[in-house]
Amino acid sequence: MIYHFIKQPILLAVSFSILLTACGAEESETDTTDNPSSVVFQQRSLAITSTCSFGGVELDTGIDVNLNGVLDASEISNTELICNGEPGLSALIQTVSLPAGDSCVHGGVTVQSGQDLNGNLMLDDIEVKDSTAICNLVVSGLDGENGVDGTDGLLSLVDIITEAPGDSCISGGQAIKSGLDINTDNLLNEGEVSKVSYICNGVNAQIFTALVSHEVTDMNETCPNGGVIITSGLDENSNSILDPSEIANTNTVCHGSRGSNGTDGADGTNGTDALVSITVEEIGNNCGNGGYAVMVTMELMVLRPKHWFDRNL
Repeated sequence: MIYHFIKQPILLAVSFSILLTACGAEESETDTTDNPSSVVFQQRSLAITSTCSFGGVELDTGIDVNLNGVLDASEISNTELICNGEPGLSALIQTVSLPAGDSCVHGGVTVQSGQDLNGNLMLDDIEVKDSTAICNLVVSGLDGENGVDGTDGLLSLVDIITEAPGDSCISGGQAIKSGLDINTDNLLNEGEVSKVSYICNGVNAQIFTALVSHEVTDMNETCPNGGVIITSGLDENSNSILDPSEIANTNTVCHGSRGSNGTDGADGTNGTDALVSITVEEIGNNCGNGGYAVMVTMELMVLRPKHWFDRNL
């Protein structure tokens, strides 16, 4: 419950008016969705003017159509000037939550006002002179016609190749390349590479094994459509687990952007998720001493593993 204190003469009238308009059809076989939008308001101090000789308060009210909890300028539907009167009794305004019922089907708020007759700085029930119910807006109507499908999002691709000893890795290692499949051929071409990270072998490469781990990340500021976080490093304690202290490199591979919305219709098809799977590779043709196989998965289609990591790098 919020109280607003305003000096007023003995007689005070506060009124609020909100015009709500909704259109619909009498009958429809299409389901409708009710989205209650809360009533929000804000007040600003009003300086002494010709309109309010003793100052006052300017009170804006409206429906929070975009549900951001703030009364934006475009959402203001009513503005009231409440002028201070000559020094005398204080005027109080309070808002009380109004549950859903006959008065407001989807609930709302009741704005009460009156004079602080007993000077306790609280608007008691006996002091309430005006009460106005402001109901939450319900936006409902028939679904519009389906628009043209949006453009499909691009796939995220990851390519891991052996890195020869050189400036990037003194003792060699692996290079992790990632990017979007711009030409949709399911191959990460050189022109599509947007980021390259390196997993370098230690000085005594025969002692330490290079480990790679991955985890799926949800939508966030870095990856609006989610993606995969790949961590890598050397197994310095030889426990075959990439411990936090062994992580030497972290690389985030984001999913492609979602398809654009069709005109006045449903959203376009989301970009296909790219997943990375790492499994143990037994001793054989791919890895003479055994190692790990890295597979990239696109929904139901599994690409053949391209690279293997030897356990005794």
